[in-house]
Amino acid sequence: MYFLRLLSALLVLNLTACSMVTQKHQEPGLNLDQQYQKAEATFNFGENQDLEASVYWYGRAAKGGHEYAQFSLGVFYVTSNFPDYEKALYWFGKAAQQGHLEAQSNLGVMYAYGFGVEADDIEALKWFKSSAEGGFKNAQYNVAYMYHYGQGVAKNINEAIKWYTKAARQGLSMAQNDLASIYSEGVEVGRDYQMAFTWYRSAAALNDRLAQFNLGLAYLNGQGVDVNLTLAVKYLRKSALQGYSLAKTQLVKLNVPVAKDMMDNVVVSTQNWTEHHSRLL
Repeated sequence: MYFLRLLSALLVLNLTACSMVTQKHQEPGLNLDQQYQKAEATFNFGENQDLEASVYWYGRAAKGGHEYAQFSLGVFYVTSNFPDYEKALYWFGKAAQQGHLEAQSNLGVMYAYGFGVEADDIEALKWFKSSAEGGFKNAQYNVAYMYHYGQGVAKNINEAIKWYTKAARQGLSMAQNDLASIYSEGVEVGRDYQMAFTWYRSAAALNDRLAQFNLGLAYLNGQGVDVNLTLAVKYLRKSALQGYSLAKTQLVKLNVPVAKDMMDNVVVSTQNWTEHHSRLL
């Protein structure tokens, strides 16, 4: 899932040690933007990285009302080695109230999954919608997903398609794949294999392994396109090489040799945040 700007270097950070306010970081007279820039400058991946200073300056700017610092501090509390979801919720909330679109979307995720707060799909949808209406594609996908499956709102396939399409047009591969699946299955709307093929192809071009699998099946079965076994195998291989087991199984059924790297190359997330669910972004 892609809902969060991961600051991976913070994963090995000791939260308590790095949030200490020390005299050496104090520089009186800096305005909020300067404090934020100081935080950004000290957070880097080079030899001069100073994470303690970075967190200090993010905190100073965030407490002063700087929305980007508030968002960054929220990200810190989620991705640190000792996450504090309640503090993350607090800072995402502060930034969200100022209109920060990613913070609004992240706040929605916190409520949807119950990170630092009791799970509340209605509150989650509220923040997803706010972010989605501002144009954030991940939130648009989340709104679509909640309408599609009736989370926090009555199922509404037309609203789901509307928001999937908005996210898909912004290049979000998951939205493109899910939109294609709606048209391919033809359960909730009229079946349209050509429309499905168009969106599967777009998502596959973005290296989405599920879309590559579905595109391979489209070529295999002639759905929305002429049957083409060569292209079917090509996309099934692409999907299998990314660890998608159903693609590997389909290749075996077609008597296509399956290399060991296809069997071993399984994509696994190590983030606690992403291990709970794989659909909301």
